[in-house]
Formats: sequence, C-alpha cells, structure tokens
Amino acid sequence: MLPALAPDAADRLLALTRSELASRGLEATIDAGALQLSGGQVFGLHNLSVVAAGTRERRWPQVVASHLDALLNPPDTSGPPDPGQVLAQLRTRTEIPTQPAYPAQEPLPGVIAMIALDFPDHVVESVDLPDGIPDTATAMTLARSNLRELPPPEHQTYCPEEDDPTSRVHLFVTDDFFGAARLLVLDELLERAGVEVGPGGVLLCAPCRHVLVVHPLVGTGVLA
Repeated sequence: MLPALAPDAADRLLALTRSELASRGLEATIDAGALQLSGGQVFGLHNLSVVAAGTRERRWPQVVASHLDALLNPPDTSGPPDPGQVLAQLRTRTEIPTQPAYPAQEPLPGVIAMIALDFPDHVVESVDLPDGIPDTATAMTLARSNLRELPPPEHQTYCPEEDDPTSRVHLFVTDDFFGAARLLVLDELLERAGVEVGPGGVLLCAPCRHVLVVHPLVGTGVLA
C-alpha cells in the first residue's frame, strides 16, 4: 500500500494521519495509499511515506502535520487550471463515496477515469469538471495528451514459465501518481516499449496507482 515503508511502519503512519485529521475535525478514509475526505477529495499518501521513510519516526507527527497543511490549504486555484495540469486517475466506481457530477469515461467495466489536477506537491481528484472545461471529452483529451508527456514508466518483465516466452508479463512502474492511468494511452505505451499485442488482446491489472501490469495473450503462456 505504501511501498516506501514496511507494513508495520505504514500502519503506524496511517494511524498517525488519521489522528491528525481527527484533531482537525475532519472525517476521512484511507485506502490503497490514498486519503479520501468525506467531501470526495482524494489525496495520495505516497509522497508522505517517502518523506517518512527518510525521517526518524519521532519526527513523524511534524512531518504528517506539515504534509496535511500543504494538502488541505493549497494555494488559490480558483479560475481555469493550466491545461498542462489536467490529468486523470483510475478508480473503481464502488470505492468513490461521491460520484462525479460529469459522465466519467469507463475504460474498463466498473473502473472510471476521474479528472485530476496535478499540482507540484499533490494531486486533487475532482467530482466536478474544472472551471473552463466544458465537457468530459475536452477534459479527457487534455488528460491523454498530458499522460503522453509524462516521463516514461520503468518497464520490467517477468516470465512465470522461463521456457515459455508467451507467459511474459510486463510491469510498468512510475514515481508519479498516474502509472495505472497509462491504461488510457495503452496503445502508445506498448508501442513505445516494443510490446506486441496479438489478436487475443491483453490481460490488465492495476494493483495501485503507480503500477500497470500487462500480459499479452499470444499463446498458452496465459495459463501460467
């Protein structure tokens, strides 16, 4: 959930974050490394975990407080966003307590593309279209264009059956929060990585927002 920390340390950091939020009178759930406020805003905690991993644990309360200050009191962002800030994140529809007011695109059954604004120190998903963006199609055109401009993910491969190359699985891993969202530009991603897709298509898995797993269906290796 927070790969920068061991599971026990991650649990302690999340408990500390919940406690700090409660002290501010805020209700939130923390799931899959993300903080979701009751109003629908979602903030990733990956950056916090990275900072915490490099800090003595006795200083974590100050680190958490500072991080939440930055998330909950961002600079004034009224008015239309910079077009380069408009991106998208993938969410399962059932995990979102407040459904988007716009008709969110559904790239996979039950998975929707939430419009998100990428700020220097945090990402904000929105249940409403940002000011100045007239419709979902315009937002998604911007999001796909900006996804293409992000640094390429790290590409790793794994063969469950070493003597069967058709069992090969491709892992695309990012430091940014939009690894899973690269699904929205999958054709370009695979072409850039030199991954061939056969007539059977691919199996996809997005275990967290930083990772997209792709298994081309090109032979009996799918059974591995």
